[in-house]
Amino acid sequence: MVPGDASAASIPVSRPQREAAGEPGVYKPPVGSLSPAAPRSSADTVLRELNLKRVGMAFLDYTDKYHYLPPSPKLARSHWGKDGRPKLSWRVHLLPFLDEADRQLYAQFRHDEPWDSAHNLVLLPSMPRAYKTTSDLTNTSLMLLVGNGAAYGDDGKGPSPDDFKDRMGYTILMVDAGPGKVVPWTKPEDLSFVPDDPLSPLSLSDQEKIMVMFADSMVWNLATDMPPAHWRGLITRAGGERVDYFPYRRP
Repeated sequence: MVPGDASAASIPVSRPQREAAGEPGVYKPPVGSLSPAAPRSSADTVLRELNLKRVGMAFLDYTDKYHYLPPSPKLARSHWGKDGRPKLSWRVHLLPFLDEADRQLYAQFRHDEPWDSAHNLVLLPSMPRAYKTTSDLTNTSLMLLVGNGAAYGDDGKGPSPDDFKDRMGYTILMVDAGPGKVVPWTKPEDLSFVPDDPLSPLSLSDQEKIMVMFADSMVWNLATDMPPAHWRGLITRAGGERVDYFPYRRP
C-alpha cells in the first residue's frame, strides 16, 4: 500500500582505496561484516534517521528530474545487464542528488560495467555517509522492498509516481533491515517482499521498532508488533488499502 549517464571517464584512485577493495574484480566482505553488530545507541539512531531523511530528499529530487524513482527505466541500454537488471544499485544512481563529494564519486563509476568489475569495486570503500548504518565502510542495511506488489518490481527498475495507486504517503519504500542484514552499497540487491510474513526478510533480533522510509520521503520508526496485515498493506503500492499506522509510530 502507499502513504503519503553515460559511462564515466576513468579517474585515478588512491592506493588505500585499492588495498581496501582487495583483488581486482573480486569482492571480499570485511571480516565480521555479516555478523550481528553491537546494539545501536540512541545517538546512532538519531544519526541514521537524519541520514535516511537525506536519502529521502535525494529520492524526491531524482524523481522530479527523471519522472521515475532510481534507477529510471529510461536510462541508456548500457546501464542494464543481459538479465534486464541494473548493473549498479539505485544507491549509486542517487549520488548526484546527495552532496558535492558524492557527485564527484558518481563521476568515477563506469556505468556500463557491473558493480563488481575491477574498476567499480575499487570505489566500494567510498560509501557516502548517508548510507552508513554500521561501522562497516562498504556495507549498508538500507534496502528497498521488491517484488510481489511492493513499490519496486523484481527487475530493480524504478517505478513511476503514477504506479502508487495507494498514494506514496502510504507506501513503505525502504527499511533499515538491521545490522545482521547488510549488502555492499553498490550492489543492485535488495529485500524480496514476502506477503505472508512481511518482516521475515529483515534482521530484527529483539527489536521493538523498525526505521522505514515511505515513498514520499517521510521517515518513521514503526513498531514491530504492528499486525502483519498492516505491514502488508503499507508495503504494497496498489492494494487499495489505507492503513492507519499512526498508532504504531515510535520515537
